[in-house]
Amino acid sequence: MTDPAGFIGREREVVDLVAMLNDNRSLALVGPSGIGKSSLLIHLLHVGPVLLNRPSESVLLDLASVKTPADLYRPMLQALGLEGDDELSIATGLQDRHLLVGLDNLERAGPGLNRVVRSALRAHVQSGQLQIIIASDVPLADTAPDLSADLVEVRVGPMPEREARALAEEMLARADEEASAAEIGLLVAVAGGHPARLRRAVELWLRSERGASFDWQRTFREEYPQPAQLANTVTPSSPQLETEAASPESRLVRRLKKSLGSDEKELRTYESEDISAFLLAIVVVATLLLAACIPTTWLMRLLALAVAFLVLAVLVPWAGLQSRWRNSESFQTYLEGLRMLPGMRSLLKRFDRGGSNQES
Repeated sequence: MTDPAGFIGREREVVDLVAMLNDNRSLALVGPSGIGKSSLLIHLLHVGPVLLNRPSESVLLDLASVKTPADLYRPMLQALGLEGDDELSIATGLQDRHLLVGLDNLERAGPGLNRVVRSALRAHVQSGQLQIIIASDVPLADTAPDLSADLVEVRVGPMPEREARALAEEMLARADEEASAAEIGLLVAVAGGHPARLRRAVELWLRSERGASFDWQRTFREEYPQPAQLANTVTPSSPQLETEAASPESRLVRRLKKSLGSDEKELRTYESEDISAFLLAIVVVATLLLAACIPTTWLMRLLALAVAFLVLAVLVPWAGLQSRWRNSESFQTYLEGLRMLPGMRSLLKRFDRGGSNQES
């Protein structure tokens, strides 16, 4: 994702990372390829000048294209409105100025980011005139261990379910396609919260919907045999940062969470989508209903049956479509059975639309 306007999700990450930047920290975003580190990096550079406590310029550099130190220094100076391409020009240009630099693809860095250049960057970071955000597929210890002392390494993982669903909807909208809430839930259940995997799942699903004769889920699992994951996605690896994370939230963090609408209740793992809760609810409701309504006449017997039908054919499907049960294969089988009853298909569609509106 290179367009900041198209950035979706990572609400808690943005809140936490901006708070770290306002504490004058530099960051290293570490995670597997395709997890969304570059998108998060670009978004932080986009919102940084607005959300940071101090005036700042920002610039993004792809380290894979940095062949010489001049390839690094020149764009940094241009972001400051200056000319030059050497360390002396940077030292002069940063006097009474602040620069936020994004360095993408650290694992592919060329000779332009050699140890001497890294040492110079560290000196500017320590002076507080420069802040760096690095994105890397591998930990700093394996690529640039000399930067570990001055950068907080943050692990970036899968997106939570709510954000993954929003991202899938955006991908489908860009393809001029629509999908039901259940279909989007299936995409997320198959691909999890990994943006690249989700993009591939959407591509395969669109091919199957447009007439290609193949099992898109089987093809996806052959390409990605690892199980899908949905989880909280920012984990600081610094013990000091973990201690601070347990302390009361700062005023800035609370303000940003309120403005971004972050909801911790929506952050849940895919492993929690357990259909046993759904089956237990049916058994408990049916058992309690029969135990509490021991019929003595035919009228009472018919009333008990009507109430049982109302609970199992209306209340349970409605509740399931508003909750995490909707993505379960067993729950979908249960709904298919209900759709065979007269009038239930249209009723379930209304329930499904209600769940979609609630999630959006």
